[in-house]
Amino acid sequence: LLQSLLNLAGENRTNLADYIEALDQRLGDHDFARDIAQSFGFTTSGQVHLRTLRAVAELGPGPISPADLDTNRDLVPNLLRDVDSRTLVRSFQWARLLGFMVPATRGSDDRGVSNSAPSKGSGTEDRWLLDPVISRILQVGWPDEDLED
Repeated sequence: LLQSLLNLAGENRTNLADYIEALDQRLGDHDFARDIAQSFGFTTSGQVHLRTLRAVAELGPGPISPADLDTNRDLVPNLLRDVDSRTLVRSFQWARLLGFMVPATRGSDDRGVSNSAPSKGSGTEDRWLLDPVISRILQVGWPDEDLED
């Protein structure tokens, strides 16, 4: 993603804000978003982790736990129809290891800003935030029909 930004700027890197805005607009293009997602390792349209994160992106920007996603699976049935609750937990762990999701604290707002003490749960109760760039890339790069098995 950073390389795409530098390619847009070329030799003229004095006003990167303009190029960041241009990159933001390019992220709205299906093919560009798909290319970026593939560079992040999202390559298999039927991959369970991809479908799980796509479901998180669809449900919105706020903190979510694997249990929340499991409870709300009817809101994204085409993405999670064959994904069990243990696999949801593994998908969240996978996303955390790659930096696609970060832990949110209990009582945090949609951006993950805490307004209370950190959550201390068993791991399945913890709430997570999907990186907003990853969310956008997944929503644009993989429409629902591309994720059906």
